[in-house]
Amino acid sequence: MKPNIKQITLFAVASSALVTAGAAVPVPIQGSEQTLTLQLATHQTVDGTYVKDEDGKTISPKESTDENDWSKGDVDYYEYVTKIETQKYGVKQVLEALDEAGVIDGIAGWSIKQIERVGLEDSDSELFLVKKDTTPIPIGEYLTLDDFASAWAANYKETTDNSKETVTIKGSENWIDSVIVELDPDDSDYPSFQLTGLATGSATVKNIDGIYAWYHNSETIKVVGVSQFPEDESEEGRPTEGTMKLSAAKPLEDVSAYFPPVVTPG
Repeated sequence: MKPNIKQITLFAVASSALVTAGAAVPVPIQGSEQTLTLQLATHQTVDGTYVKDEDGKTISPKESTDENDWSKGDVDYYEYVTKIETQKYGVKQVLEALDEAGVIDGIAGWSIKQIERVGLEDSDSELFLVKKDTTPIPIGEYLTLDDFASAWAANYKETTDNSKETVTIKGSENWIDSVIVELDPDDSDYPSFQLTGLATGSATVKNIDGIYAWYHNSETIKVVGVSQFPEDESEEGRPTEGTMKLSAAKPLEDVSAYFPPVVTPG
């Protein structure tokens, strides 16, 4: 089974699962963590010149504009000047937005990790804000990755030696996913992104502490689309492109604390 990403989330207000008093302590669940990096670039048209007086001289203090007109004798002049401005958007900007929203108090030391419960048959993952000696914060709702087409190559083999009562599992997978990416906090105070792209990655079977499971080697998602920022006057949006990456998975002995059981009172 291809261990693909079904949903990744960020930009959210912190949430937590409800566990009733007396609920059973979660048993250790093997998992992994991957660090998310985000390298997006947005592009927009901005003013390319400064306001000029009736003689064509730049007025001080400078004020940006895209057009001017002036005259010199019998000659009239008109100019129209714009340029393309590129703005980088990465994990730092995500953390700054979460800080502004009150989810965290300052961005120092925080990173975004994908924590995954791993197995051969299925997996479950979610993004968390992680900081040393601090309770991880699950973040969700505002960024989703949904596959709408996938292709993958798999090479999986299981060998059972009945005489020794041993089972050996080896395998690898590679995939390409067509994905829709949405970063939309549904709030005019934050930027929103609607992107599509290709996700490429690989995974291998590893035996850790006697348990076989799929572990991502890495995942790269190249995207392109449109973004909208609160300060934008135009409703057209900004052309946006870039790359999202998940680092190679680091095995974790127990991820049950990240995925506490939800118990419904009754």
